[in-house]
Amino acid sequence: MVILIASDQSKIRRGLADRLREGSPHRILAAATVAEMEAMPEAEGALDLLLFSPVFSVAGKEARTRLRTRFPGVQTLALEDGLSLDQILALVQPWLPEAAPGGGGPVVEAGKAPASLGDYDIKALLRETERTLIYKAVQHSVQREVGLERLRPELAADPEAVRDFRRMVRARALVSHPAIAAVYEAQEVNDVIFYTRELVRGNNLVEWAASGNHFPQATLLQMLLTVGDAFEWMLEHGIAHDPVVPAAVYLGPNGTARVANIAQPGEPAAGPVETMPDLANICLRLAEQRGAPVRELSHLLGLMKTRGPHAVTTWKQLARGARTGLQRLTEAHSPLLPESRDQALAKKRLLVRQVSLVGGLLLLGAGVWLGLNWWRQSSRARVRDVSHVITIPAGEFIFRDGQVRRLPEFNVDRYEVTLAEYNAFLEALPHGPANRFDHPDQPPAKKDHQPKDWAEVSAAARAAGAWKGHPITLNAPVFNVDWWDAWAYAKWKGRRLPSEEEWEKAARGPKGNLWPWGNDPDPKRANTGVDYMEKPNAGGKTDGHVWWSDVDAMPLDISAYGVSGMGGNVSEWTGTLVPDPDLPDVQVPVFRGADFHQTQPVPLKASPWLAKSALYAQPFLGFRTVSLPSSP
Repeated sequence: MVILIASDQSKIRRGLADRLREGSPHRILAAATVAEMEAMPEAEGALDLLLFSPVFSVAGKEARTRLRTRFPGVQTLALEDGLSLDQILALVQPWLPEAAPGGGGPVVEAGKAPASLGDYDIKALLRETERTLIYKAVQHSVQREVGLERLRPELAADPEAVRDFRRMVRARALVSHPAIAAVYEAQEVNDVIFYTRELVRGNNLVEWAASGNHFPQATLLQMLLTVGDAFEWMLEHGIAHDPVVPAAVYLGPNGTARVANIAQPGEPAAGPVETMPDLANICLRLAEQRGAPVRELSHLLGLMKTRGPHAVTTWKQLARGARTGLQRLTEAHSPLLPESRDQALAKKRLLVRQVSLVGGLLLLGAGVWLGLNWWRQSSRARVRDVSHVITIPAGEFIFRDGQVRRLPEFNVDRYEVTLAEYNAFLEALPHGPANRFDHPDQPPAKKDHQPKDWAEVSAAARAAGAWKGHPITLNAPVFNVDWWDAWAYAKWKGRRLPSEEEWEKAARGPKGNLWPWGNDPDPKRANTGVDYMEKPNAGGKTDGHVWWSDVDAMPLDISAYGVSGMGGNVSEWTGTLVPDPDLPDVQVPVFRGADFHQTQPVPLKASPWLAKSALYAQPFLGFRTVSLPSSP
């Protein structure tokens, strides 16, 4: 048996090689570089087991692929940094049994996993169940950590156990909720039956409670909202699942909640949730110590533990209660911007009256002219209530080029998120951990959610002035926001970004209109770029606007469901991620819709745009949010 150790740490490389050579019949090789890792097996003419340190995970990916092609039976094992030589030896030892009869490679003992299964390198056993073994693994072709769950070896010959395992995997593969761990693929390699899924980060609630950690009530309310939304979605989609115990709910390092995929074949239970009191009890243990403000959380947890007409016993009720609690917290910290502007407006009116009384007829005439002009500006400066939501009914709709799809009922913002609404989000951020609304995969280099040129843009909007020569108010759509910003705002609101399917159904209606209003590309109905020009005060002759308009300024740009602004103004982020055409290993977000800078009419079915990355931000790109029908 030929074993190759590839490590940049000489102490580990040489020490492990020496220990493995002691009384061993195996041929041991040691490589310090990627070039050596590939050249040494070639010179030897054989390779059975490759042990490599993390530095070779990315840099040596192509070399490992070539080695697997050259030596099809090779097993691979990634070694973790920070371990002592004895710990590494203990990790490696299970993968070094005697060769199987006939030279078939290492024998896998019951309860042990091979060092690799197809495209996956096994790293560590996470836990065991009665039917399965669950490992942390790395998909080496894309260097992605995954959870790998396999049927126990002793059950692999049991036809009923194999059938039940496959039915479970099929049930879990049907789950496509953003808060629930996704299934990647199912495989059978060398008689090992397994599937891989997203590796949920962080600790589950039981682990957090055992560690003595505590969380703010906003974090726990958001977690309960996520759990309620996730399992209400499963109920609506007819997917049964195991009991939702606290060990199935995870909180990441930044407080982001995720749910284990516990779907099972069968019919979902629509009655009261028996484990609701268990969730409430563990949340009480996780809540901040006495003296911290936990009123909203305590109220909801009490309803989860009680009985009677006001008890929280369903997932929909849990989501509604958590969302209400979060909204009350937000309202407690949100500034009352419209009231402060009304006070300023009253002072300006008084000043105008004083000037007109003192100035005589000439000044009176000038005052009237100035007053009318000022009134127009002030009217534009007022923040209007555009927080309405539209309920999109459940049912079939036309997606893209004639695909018939079905969605459950959901709520969508009637209008795009405005500068005023986004400003409230930014002003709420200092009242808690700065990253509490961040997406779990947000890059560390992104430190905040303030859009580019925000100080200048918001100042111009407050004054109902102009930015870069274009009129702007606080009722205009927020722009220059990247996908991370839009995701965080939606989470702050207790909502989420719409999927591409939800966005298109809301925009095209049940019949699949080419434009929100129908199949006639009427350029006067929406703020598009048919008359777009770069120069200020030019263009806008068709729809009345050059760049943005206020989100409620185009009343004819309305879908069959009553959703406004989906045919123009700004394009909008969705929550859908797809592989980058040039880099299939990289996921990029999709944004949808026409906007003010596209100089040709764009039918809605032809408007899925792939961002260059989630950091992509433009003056013509904004967003709106969606929620479950129980939301306000």
